[in-house]
Amino acid sequence: MGFVTIIRKIDTAIAWLEYTIVVILLASMASLAFLQVMLRNLFAFGFPWADEILRHGVVWIGFLGASLGIKEERSIRIDIFNRFLPPRPNHLNEAILNFVGLIISIFMVIAAVIFLQMEYEYQEVFSTMRIPVWKVLLVYPFSFCVIAFRFTINGVTHLWRYLYPEKKGR
Repeated sequence: MGFVTIIRKIDTAIAWLEYTIVVILLASMASLAFLQVMLRNLFAFGFPWADEILRHGVVWIGFLGASLGIKEERSIRIDIFNRFLPPRPNHLNEAILNFVGLIISIFMVIAAVIFLQMEYEYQEVFSTMRIPVWKVLLVYPFSFCVIAFRFTINGVTHLWRYLYPEKKGR
């Protein structure tokens, strides 16, 4: 088994984990939000911790969704060049854009780790759940690391396709 195959399998395993977390979170959040609305409207009662969970669940879904968007190359982008470039130069353009995304992601990983360290040192705890805030914020460095990993894979893939275009008729 080659190195590229191993990297692709790792990426697929991470994506499966992300999809699973997103589906479970989304279903749980929808159920919790519905229950919270029903309890408040019918019984003038609600769970005090539900709003915090829902707020941070949205953050988790957003970051994991962004990572999955990079994997599928469906992130928000300005693709004016892609519309006018032929396929081979388009791969070079995509490689450059992915490597720029990689550099930005590396800076974001560093910023996320620094932010997480500050939250850890501050020892803030959610008032209703008694969970340290830094544990909930672990999604930041995790997601940015995975995004950097995926920008690398996409960039190398497009660079490879630029350098070694497929021959027609194969």
